[in-house]
Amino acid sequence: ASSLTKDQVQTSSSQSTAPVQPTVTQSEPKTPVSEPVLAPVSAPMPNLKPSIPYPSRRDNERPRDHANEQIEKFYEIFKDMSFEISFMDALMLMPKFASTLKALIGNKEKLSEMART
Repeated sequence: ASSLTKDQVQTSSSQSTAPVQPTVTQSEPKTPVSEPVLAPVSAPMPNLKPSIPYPSRRDNERPRDHANEQIEKFYEIFKDMSFEISFMDALMLMPKFASTLKALIGNKEKLSEMART
């Protein structure tokens, strides 16, 4: 294709003035310039990836689901327990479970359900 454009340049330069040549040489670089325009079109796609909030929401839901599963497991284990220890001693020995015990006491439906079984 470049040999055809050189032939066209030579024939046009022999028939007309010199300014015709720069227009032909300028039209050749314009086609490669239009190709890099396609590259910025693909550039916004990586910019969209960080702005999508769904993965962070999904990551926040996973620990919440895991925590709920652990609480349910704790309730099941707590149902099956039988021990003889004062309640105050138990609370002092389990400071990490204070929030779980508070939730258990606060949730009267769950507490009454556990008391029935």
